[in-house]
Amino acid sequence: MKGFVLTILLTAAASVASAADVGVSISIGQPGFYGQIEIGNAPQPAVIYAQPVLFQRVQVAQPVQPIYLRVPPGHAKNWKKHCKKYDACARPVYFVKDDWYNKVYVPYYEQEHGKGKGKGDGDGDGKGQGKGQGKGKDK
Repeated sequence: MKGFVLTILLTAAASVASAADVGVSISIGQPGFYGQIEIGNAPQPAVIYAQPVLFQRVQVAQPVQPIYLRVPPGHAKNWKKHCKKYDACARPVYFVKDDWYNKVYVPYYEQEHGKGKGKGDGDGDGKGQGKGQGKGKDK
């Protein structure tokens, strides 16, 4: 009987935890996105520092290419504290300016990949025949 009651309690606790587990997904090209961006053919980014920032040197056979990141205010100044969140402590990083991201990169990304997540035209038929169909992957 004790095992049965314990099972019921654990199941109820798991159900409550799942119901409270709400996630929000923000993709590249949206204003609230922070993380690595793929420059590709986008206009040259405006960066916070002229030289890439590197917190942790690692010996490698070939040089590691710098990455471009958009980070919240303060993360670039205290990169040692925040680099693990972006898996970029051993990578040279250029921090892009928010103004460039919002005014240049977001419109470029939306034009190249479609607005939103690029998964259809929103008519619900699942065929994705409209203007919103994506051309690439979202992160």
